[in-house]
Amino acid sequence: MKLLILHLSDIHVHENNNPVLERYEKIGATLLSVMPDVGAVFIVVTGDIAFSGSKLEYEHATVFLQNLIKYIESKISIPVHVILVPGNHDGEFKKSSNTRNATIEKIQEKGESFIDDEVIEHCTSLQKNYFEFEKQFATPSISDPLWKEYDYKFDDYNIAFSAINASWMSKVPEEQGKLVFPLKRYSSLHNRDATIRIVLLHHPLNWYSQGTYHPLRDLCRSSFQIIMTGHEHINSTNITIDDSGHESINLEAGALSPHNSKDSVFSVLTLDLGKKRFAHEKFFWDGDIYQPSNGSAVWDSFLALPEPRSSGFQINEITINKIESLGATFAHPNLVDLKLSDIFVYPDLLDIDSEDDQSENVSSDILSKQLESLGNVIIFGDDHYGKSSLLNHLYLQFHRVGYVPILLNPNELKSATEDQFSRIVKRTFTQQYDEDSLIKYTQLDKKKKIAFVDNIDKLGTRGDVLVRVLDYLSKHFGYLILTAGDRFDVTVLSSPEASNALKPFKSFRMLGFGYRLRNELIRRWHSVGSALLNEELQEKVHNAEQIISGILGKGLVPMTAFNVLVLLQTIEVNQKNALANSGLAEYYEFLIRRSLYDAKVQSDELDEHLSYLSHLAWEMYQLDTRVISEDQIAKFNQIFSAEIHKTKLIERLETLEKAKILLKNDEGYYFTYPYLEYFFVAMFMSNNLEEIPDLKEKIIHFCHHLYIKKNANIVLFLTHHSNSKWIIQEIASLLSELLSDIKPLELETDTKLINTWVGQKARIAVDTRDHITNQKRVRKNDDNLAKKDEPEQKTELTSIQELDRLSQLNLLFKTSEILGQILKGRYGSLGNKVKAELLKQLFDAPLRGVNYFLSLVNEVPDALLVEISDRIRAKVPNLDKEKSDRAAKRYIFSVIGSVADSFLSRQGEIIGSPKLKNSIEDLANSDGGLSYRLVSVAAQLSYPNHAPIDEIKRLSAELDQNYFGYKTLQGLVARHMYMYYLPQNDRHSLASTVGIDEKGNRSIEFKSHGSKKVANPNSKITHSKSLIAKLKDSFIANNQTIKERLSKYEKKIKDVKDKK
Repeated sequence: MKLLILHLSDIHVHENNNPVLERYEKIGATLLSVMPDVGAVFIVVTGDIAFSGSKLEYEHATVFLQNLIKYIESKISIPVHVILVPGNHDGEFKKSSNTRNATIEKIQEKGESFIDDEVIEHCTSLQKNYFEFEKQFATPSISDPLWKEYDYKFDDYNIAFSAINASWMSKVPEEQGKLVFPLKRYSSLHNRDATIRIVLLHHPLNWYSQGTYHPLRDLCRSSFQIIMTGHEHINSTNITIDDSGHESINLEAGALSPHNSKDSVFSVLTLDLGKKRFAHEKFFWDGDIYQPSNGSAVWDSFLALPEPRSSGFQINEITINKIESLGATFAHPNLVDLKLSDIFVYPDLLDIDSEDDQSENVSSDILSKQLESLGNVIIFGDDHYGKSSLLNHLYLQFHRVGYVPILLNPNELKSATEDQFSRIVKRTFTQQYDEDSLIKYTQLDKKKKIAFVDNIDKLGTRGDVLVRVLDYLSKHFGYLILTAGDRFDVTVLSSPEASNALKPFKSFRMLGFGYRLRNELIRRWHSVGSALLNEELQEKVHNAEQIISGILGKGLVPMTAFNVLVLLQTIEVNQKNALANSGLAEYYEFLIRRSLYDAKVQSDELDEHLSYLSHLAWEMYQLDTRVISEDQIAKFNQIFSAEIHKTKLIERLETLEKAKILLKNDEGYYFTYPYLEYFFVAMFMSNNLEEIPDLKEKIIHFCHHLYIKKNANIVLFLTHHSNSKWIIQEIASLLSELLSDIKPLELETDTKLINTWVGQKARIAVDTRDHITNQKRVRKNDDNLAKKDEPEQKTELTSIQELDRLSQLNLLFKTSEILGQILKGRYGSLGNKVKAELLKQLFDAPLRGVNYFLSLVNEVPDALLVEISDRIRAKVPNLDKEKSDRAAKRYIFSVIGSVADSFLSRQGEIIGSPKLKNSIEDLANSDGGLSYRLVSVAAQLSYPNHAPIDEIKRLSAELDQNYFGYKTLQGLVARHMYMYYLPQNDRHSLASTVGIDEKGNRSIEFKSHGSKKVANPNSKITHSKSLIAKLKDSFIANNQTIKERLSKYEKKIKDVKDKK
């Protein structure tokens, strides 16, 4: 059986002068050579049939289609069907009332949650002429103003068309990225059985809002074999592959009657249902006939049709609701009922079976893409890492592509016999699917059956039980996907039987949400159910990412999707009340309070529980232990009960264990996560400063030794618990001591020598096409760099000057981070004078860091050049000395320029905030010259939507002959353009101001915080938030000879200064 689809679009019928309407015979003639072999013809029009939606236009369109049908029927006696969808011209949208426009704005603001029957009726009222026209040609099996289903049966083949009215909320002019479609209203239509499922849309996917784009794209790719669109007047065919490895055919139609003199085009699709293949031809008007675009219509060049997706088994509503549940209550600002599929992001997995210690993590979407090659799978992971959510999402994904998964309860399997196994599986199936499908399921090929078992460790520790269960499941299911707790592998290793049973399974360990996954989850949270503008969305994503990565990125709290969602919800709540301007520590406290609340601690008991924990943490600090024995905690509880509040020890410990604040092992009790210990020690110190005089001296000691990790974390939380300004001053005094013998960089004088080493300003190219993809690349690199261990000072030094230069640089930025958080959290309570003093310290610190490296050039340039030039000639022996010297100069200029770019970019992130903009600009304009102004620009470029274009233009002009300063400014702007959406005019303006080409041959690749591949691929320097990670990848730290030389140069500098 063959079918023919004539795909027309964008006819744009006017009330008069429509020459294309007279070509119905010419259009029909293109089908003549293939029509004798087909059983039916479908005329599909994907929108913009009319030009302005008037009755007269549709009268003309009716005549055209009727003439076309009659012509085809006159040539061969086969059925001719017409299926239509409206476009943005198929409505009298120029007559849109203020009320309708206001409704559309509300839809774009609130998203799908705002849409109901009344809203749909109001918005589609301007399409009434189209609806009357549409009724003449086809009768849908399911009819709705926004979604119609057309079903056709030919022999044993069922063809289903889903016609989606994406233009229901169109306006004049149509704005890209603003369309919203309520997909959830039509969820029951997604998985209907058919041999071929075809979806018709006028607008391609790039015209929909962020909240609609991803769900609609996933729906089209997972539920339909063919996607037909119009609107953009581009005739193209492509095949896409979704996350599960399944293909979809995308047919974008050109315009039959374009607005200008472009070709009149359409396409014809032949479906060979028996052989599961298709052929596609495009035709264009040459002034006389419609010619095939490739010169001749060859109808024997077939491609394989994608397989149908539906399994024929319908999941019942109770199961769908259970699977879509997030397992916890999360209130979303745009959705009343937030579902798992709304925000799901595939977590990363570690391949336990890999023999390569350096193997990269893999995304868990590998399970949906490569199940056939992976076979049976077991995933280990701690609670709250999302094992259950992953299984639930995979359940729906596999069902969409034709498998029949069921989720089995390990508690039921534990003691089951062979006969009981069968009954359990059948009962589970009828609980999750349509009960009438049971017989059909029992006869289904086991290759189509997947068994999910969540928390297989609930089977117990007996290996023979695990063996019995897995043996049965393997016999009756094509694939098994199991999850288990992190410590279940100990059980497996202790039992030879269990170990052998799991040997054929591919083993993975679930990992936390790093920078890339957090970015993706935050973006999905803010995109779902809303139609935010690019500027609004990226600002929300940036602000949330700053807070959440500030908390989870320090490794003090588990990096789980659960914690990301808790913090996202907290941010939403805090924006509406007193915590709107809170520092990061307030969010840590919220996590603690939530844990206690989940453990059923009453709100009026929270203060007492927090007091108990702060005293316990201090007791453990005094004992210098991370684990407190049962005898020690009993003694502590006795003292606390006598001096503060009588507490029953056993009940209290049970509550704190339930809240996952304390854990117990063989030695005693300990805080579950490091941040809890630091948080409560800081709380105790803050609450008892007046009662215990020695505490102030201890805090001052901590501030002077922030290079010790414990000290730094306690001080961080102290600034949350205490408003004492003397603590801030102590931290600031430490910052001023770091690299104190180096003066801050003065661009006007300190760059004179290095500026002579290059002859002109270089242009760079930045790919600004997709800032979201760019952010993902940067975040992925952040994840890779976060894996690197930082050198950690374990013992205290008598003086900060005993730290080597790289350690001082590392501490410089860590100390800056603490002061930056204080400034951002207390911008409204600190006086302007205090803010200015702190900002001055924060401006000077990175400028001293840059000048440290630049001073090596200024003090002993010849020695440095000789070293680099000799190394170049050693690699390129035929290179003469003059050329190698020039190359060495460019190399050193590029590397130190990249360091400057990195240092200022990182410090910009630390102090950058719209709330501090005025204070930063005041300081930059008061003194400090060009260097201060560059730091100010770095701060304002560290967040979206506030690029100081006028100041950048002024700085660019003043740095015109200062190549080093210009390069640094260029790098800061390039990173901003790479990472954030900018309106086209602003983007072009910034690019032209600092010599940036948008897309070019010399691409710039940002790895983290302003770094890039410089012109010479051998001279790249990799940067990250960790300065040690930045510098240990540079030529300085990787080359022992250079390190020794630079150490000697630094000593020479000191000797010269001493003589002077």
